[in-house]
Amino acid sequence: MGGDLDLLREVAELGASDVGRLLAALDSASTAFAMVELAHELKGVLLNLTAAAAAPSAVAIEAAARSGDLHTARVELGRAREVLDDVVSTLASVAVERQRVAS
Repeated sequence: MGGDLDLLREVAELGASDVGRLLAALDSASTAFAMVELAHELKGVLLNLTAAAAAPSAVAIEAAARSGDLHTARVELGRAREVLDDVVSTLASVAVERQRVAS
């Protein structure tokens, strides 16, 4: 980010929104194919945010869904929920700082 704190905060705000949106979509996904697509997108978002420690969670969801096992994909989503919620929380706290500074 080259020391640009406003850019960091903006990226955090967008990241929190993207991860939250993808988690909600995964929760309501009705097919394994949808879960594959959403988990793959989630993995990309996490890696772009350098949340590499959380990316294996998305990989596990994607792998289970890719095998056609929707039940296991949902179990993996449940296991990943705490880690992914922590990512959203951390990003949101950085984004809130952006909004506070802008006020």
